[in-house]
Amino acid sequence: PSPALLATLGAELGRDPQPPLTGAEVIALLRRHGRRRPRIPLDVLTLEHGLDPALLLREHARSPLPPGSAEALLLVGELDRQTCLALLDTRAQEAYGPGWHRPAVRAVRTGTLTFDELAAAVAPAHRALLLGQLRAAGSLGWNLAERAGMRAALTRVLRPALGDDPRLWAELRRHAPGFRGTLPELATAVAAGAAPRPHPGGGIPGLAQAVEALAPGPARPAAGGVDRELALASLGVPNAMGDLREDIRWVRACLDRGVLAGADIVRHKAPAAWALDEDHWLGDTDHPDRHDRPDAVLAARAEADRLCHAALGTDPDAWWAAARALPDCVGTLPELLAGVLRGDPGGDACGDSVSERS
Repeated sequence: PSPALLATLGAELGRDPQPPLTGAEVIALLRRHGRRRPRIPLDVLTLEHGLDPALLLREHARSPLPPGSAEALLLVGELDRQTCLALLDTRAQEAYGPGWHRPAVRAVRTGTLTFDELAAAVAPAHRALLLGQLRAAGSLGWNLAERAGMRAALTRVLRPALGDDPRLWAELRRHAPGFRGTLPELATAVAAGAAPRPHPGGGIPGLAQAVEALAPGPARPAAGGVDRELALASLGVPNAMGDLREDIRWVRACLDRGVLAGADIVRHKAPAAWALDEDHWLGDTDHPDRHDRPDAVLAARAEADRLCHAALGTDPDAWWAAARALPDCVGTLPELLAGVLRGDPGGDACGDSVSERS
């Protein structure tokens, strides 16, 4: 820390901050600083101190630390996994400031926690739902691929409990603003009809849209007629237009006209590896957040996640078999997954080269 900051910290503590700080002193400084960014909390944590994780957990549960301090602890606190998860539980505090999301994003970016762990641990539940809408716009936030990963994790929490029942999803939207527990707790309560009375206050900005983005939509009408059938058929032939750039222009035009949706690409495009890589059907970009049709990307990734988890579940051997077969598979993703389920991931759909299929 700079001499000026040391002088400020000393004035706040009433003593020289150079001798080891007690856990209570560290927490007091972390509470005072870090409401927006982690810079000063990071400096505080470089001082010699004796912060006990048990004390940290008790104090955070009583009154959550500001987000910048929680972010700093996740970065340099050398905390165990359970303590990191506990820092994301801010149910004891009504308002958490504009940077409330930063600890969650930082935990994933540093590899400390996974998207699934965020979906299960963030409290109150509405903040977990809002993470699915978080964008990187001038601040720390998700890029497009990360947003898809967060939405997939939220869906894996909600779909087993709520299924495709629109009534339950409407109840989730109604009860989420005032529910103080985690998202799995809310989903279980809604499914059992045991959720507490809805919050009487005003709505939370963006929450309805966050739930709507995760809820199953109505079945897509068979719009487009012959154009749609031709578009679906062309997806099954690599380089159907004779040139990759023409293929990309064709797919983009079909998306713009509503003839195809992102989920159609994942289900029908061959080979499967190209369907899973947006650069092969939207064009190459120099940044993962710069695809100009983000809704199609999010829909495609959501459908890929749904298909893979429906077919492979939590069996690591099945996932490994699919991953090994993917580079050589010339069929679609559903064909690849069907082969894995049959115990024949290198079957007819994956036995030839891409050039032979085209």
